[in-house]
Amino acid sequence: MANFVDENALAFIRQTAASEDGVLAAIKGACRQQDLPSITPEAGKFIHVLLGLTGAKRVLEIGTCLGYSAVWIARALPEDGTLETIELDDERADQAQDWFEKASVDDKVEILRGKALGVLPTLPTKRYDAVFIDADKETMLTYLDFGTRLLRHNGVLLADNVFWKGTAWSKGSIQGTEEIREFVHEACDHRDLEASILPLGDGLLVARRT
Repeated sequence: MANFVDENALAFIRQTAASEDGVLAAIKGACRQQDLPSITPEAGKFIHVLLGLTGAKRVLEIGTCLGYSAVWIARALPEDGTLETIELDDERADQAQDWFEKASVDDKVEILRGKALGVLPTLPTKRYDAVFIDADKETMLTYLDFGTRLLRHNGVLLADNVFWKGTAWSKGSIQGTEEIREFVHEACDHRDLEASILPLGDGLLVARRT
């Protein structure tokens, strides 16, 4: 993944404000070994702090993978907080569950297994304080639609990979580029969202449900 911040600055941030404990570092290592994506530590810490600032108690994540971002999220929630995270792949969901237990957040996290497009219509609208989108890029616009409807007033919508390795604004294109571009424009022009983008990791979109 391309870095959009100076390497020295990233190293400084990761050694200070966004340092990982043993469990987070181990999940990150497992993702690397299996060639699976995960958010960066600085993006994880930002989401963690943001959820604490907003007092979030109910969070939905679209795309669990091995649970790296979910641990950051769950640790930001109060004792009675809940994170529902959707994962299609059973093997990854099983691994994530093991990591949740090792991180001592399994009492806050529920893995919803299955296709996101099948799970999302079953969820109650205007329930969540925050929704984090980090799944397949081809369906991003649909996730945006569901995410907006599921959020309460003043809830927070987040989405990773909106730079998509720099192809979001360049002449180049890889699989998912057009969908990311459409997602960004739709989110930033959405009548029910107030959005911004931060250069964290591969680009993190942050929006408030108006």
